[in-house]
Amino acid sequence: MLYLCLFCAIMLVVSFLCSKESPLAPAVLMSGLWFVCTLIYMLYEGIHPAIGTKFLLNMGLWVGCFCLSALTMQSLRVRASFKDILPSATARNIYFYISLATLPLLGYDVYRILNAGLGSNPFHVLRIANIHGVEQLGIETTSVAFGVVWLVAYILELLCYSKENRWRVFFLLAINLFYATVSMSKMVFLTIFLATVIILFYRKRIKMRTIVVGLAALFIGFMVLQTVRDHHRDKVTTKDFIALYTISAIPAFERYVEPQSSKHWGENTFRLAYAVPYKLGFSAIEPVDPLLGFVQVTIDRRVYRTNVYTTLFPFYKDFGTAGVVVAALFLGLLFGYLFKLVQQKDCFALTLYALLGIALVMQFMEDIFFTTLSANIQYMIFALIPFFISKYHLFEKKDSSVPLAVSGQAEEAQLSFATQSVDILIATYNGEAYLDAQITSIINQTHSQWRLILHDDGSCDNTVNLCCKWMQTDSRIVFVEDDMAHQGVAAHFITLLRYSNADYVMFADQDDIWLPDKIEMMLASIVKKDNRIPQAVFSNAFLWNEKDGITAPRNTLSYPRTLESLLFLNAGVQGAASIFNSAMRNILLQPLAYYAMHDHVLALAAITLGQIDYIDYSLFYYRQHAGNVTGKAPGSFMKKCLLLWRNRAMPVVCFAHYEGLKAFYAVHKHTMNEHNKVLIEIFLALPEMSCGQRISKIIRHRFNLFGSTALLIGKIMIRPYFKFNKSDGNSTRRISGI
Repeated sequence: MLYLCLFCAIMLVVSFLCSKESPLAPAVLMSGLWFVCTLIYMLYEGIHPAIGTKFLLNMGLWVGCFCLSALTMQSLRVRASFKDILPSATARNIYFYISLATLPLLGYDVYRILNAGLGSNPFHVLRIANIHGVEQLGIETTSVAFGVVWLVAYILELLCYSKENRWRVFFLLAINLFYATVSMSKMVFLTIFLATVIILFYRKRIKMRTIVVGLAALFIGFMVLQTVRDHHRDKVTTKDFIALYTISAIPAFERYVEPQSSKHWGENTFRLAYAVPYKLGFSAIEPVDPLLGFVQVTIDRRVYRTNVYTTLFPFYKDFGTAGVVVAALFLGLLFGYLFKLVQQKDCFALTLYALLGIALVMQFMEDIFFTTLSANIQYMIFALIPFFISKYHLFEKKDSSVPLAVSGQAEEAQLSFATQSVDILIATYNGEAYLDAQITSIINQTHSQWRLILHDDGSCDNTVNLCCKWMQTDSRIVFVEDDMAHQGVAAHFITLLRYSNADYVMFADQDDIWLPDKIEMMLASIVKKDNRIPQAVFSNAFLWNEKDGITAPRNTLSYPRTLESLLFLNAGVQGAASIFNSAMRNILLQPLAYYAMHDHVLALAAITLGQIDYIDYSLFYYRQHAGNVTGKAPGSFMKKCLLLWRNRAMPVVCFAHYEGLKAFYAVHKHTMNEHNKVLIEIFLALPEMSCGQRISKIIRHRFNLFGSTALLIGKIMIRPYFKFNKSDGNSTRRISGI
């Protein structure tokens, strides 16, 4: 058991790091759950019978195969079909009114159950009805059929939570809690809690500490529920509760489950395949009861009655160890796929993950994915309908398929963005070989209201003549000639910015190639914002070279939205991938004593003084050639770790960007909020601290690299932190690697 516990701990750490440190990732939940269960089990003494190889081998395979397949799926590219699409308002209304209309049925059923003469304790009576079934007790009910609709309706309203619909959210939550109370089922309460947590966590409305407090309150509530529903009102101790509901399934599985002992092929795993024909009268084979029989297990020299044998029961009883492996791989791929879509803001995937997440959390007791597949299919269908209607605009003239950030005045801005003016700035230097292709790609843009402003920094090839030629062929192209030369990349772009006066501005590199809809896509995103404040939007790019074509679908995997995730990048968002408004331009034009790169200043200004957003599209070809200094950001966690080690002689903090931050902070600190000021001051003080002090500050203030604090700590431990390398100078190029 100790080795299984250690294995689960290792898988937990690996899964946490590979899932961008998301505590609700499927592999994290899987490995973390079994780590806790095996740890608790070892804390109890006198376990009998002893746990042998049957449980240990199969559980090790279950955790390992599930985590492997889930993490593999998370590393693949998948397309989000319902990205930023909210469920149909019409469908949500229908679900709400169905819930409202069927609520009296639940009340009537409660009345009939309590008056059936089953006992004096109403909570125990409700529990009897839940366990044995009201039909077996001779009480006909109809409300239970609407339980799926009630939960789906609540989740969809919670997903779209706002001031306008919050009363609906609370009303539907009350209905579901009432249903959970009527059933006296901890499972139903846990399902509601978990679904709520998943939605709110990934919509960034709650933090992890809130979840921990909620779990503690839920545990206390379960203790109370266990006591009040007991017929004899015996007090339930914490130790008994944990033993019965957390680890009793382990010895039950070890002692009572035999491999390949099912009467019919796959009757437990594929129970639905037997239940449907039997219900329709096409088969005489009665489906197995999803509620297992009670058995006795001994834990810490006390005897408990339990009817749960862990999630392995159906697969192991039907097919043996092979069934455990196949089921783990299948479920890992399924939940890994859903989680990957959740990370891409697929709202339908988030809804499904919230509804089906209980299957992950409850696996220490029983399987509730295949065993209750009928209910899970109903969840999928009822959840899919509103998103399907919304995506294809069925039954509605105007639907909710507008991205989450769009509403009200932003929708009007989206309709009129075609008239908005855009200045595109190219700071040229010895770009003769590439400039024609880049300008041609700009001329071919689907949005035509732009002006291209060119300025040269002292080229010694034919770049200046090319600029003049293009200026004569298109009136929207302007070539600025002055005595400014050899300024370096950053200062050159800032100088060029002074000639811009459009509503929106885009930087462009002379050697890239833009896709035809780059301006249109970027502009459509930024016009939705509140442009009274500084705004910036950035996208991704295809990594490309002339010899091999597209070498990677993403040029970078770093999407900084907060100062904690920006400071250690030694860079900003890529300038050529950005668009910003005139309010942002006014900030960038305020002179600084030192510039690392123009896009570094842009990122700092957007995060500390304005707003920044990312759209997940590759909108141009980022050219790789011999003259590149920048490079592709590593993809997987393992590649990032390998790159950390390979470049271990490089300092953690680049001198140029450190000095650039100091210069930016000196000018703008009086207009920053206190949180950002504290973060910058701590970052600037880190070179004077010891390694231990740095790590402590990083953990406390949640600094990270590519979204991972652990990756940043690893970088600090194997690399020199800081080098005053003044040769980096004012023309330092952006570095995308770690």
